[in-house]
Amino acid sequence: MKKIGDFKKLRSLLEDTEEFIKIFKQFLPSPKIQYNLNEIAELYSESTEEIIKKIEVNDKLTFAGGIFKITYTSSKEFKVSMDGYFQDSAKKWVKKETNNSLPTSNLTESALKELQDAKEVSYEISNSAE
Repeated sequence: MKKIGDFKKLRSLLEDTEEFIKIFKQFLPSPKIQYNLNEIAELYSESTEEIIKKIEVNDKLTFAGGIFKITYTSSKEFKVSMDGYFQDSAKKWVKKETNNSLPTSNLTESALKELQDAKEVSYEISNSAE
């Protein structure tokens, strides 16, 4: 995944899936280890791929791309979120999203400072089939 700046949102319908949220939240980092921002993104990379595959199969959608975000929310917690953009067989856009809050104690001191300064760091999720 590579960092990107602004991400133009596609027209989409907002749909939530219990499975989507469940899988995303099962890949929480260990509370005893501190991570930099790239490591947090990598921890969620595997679950993101798994989520995308399940949605494509279960909902009969085609993944087009997405964004993984790490957002500073307070001195005590930060949020990780994923927005996935899919198309159905009629080429209609469908957005799937989920998020989770984590304690800032999961971040290294330098990662916390970077996140406080930037407020949000985004990583592109590309379609591996392209």
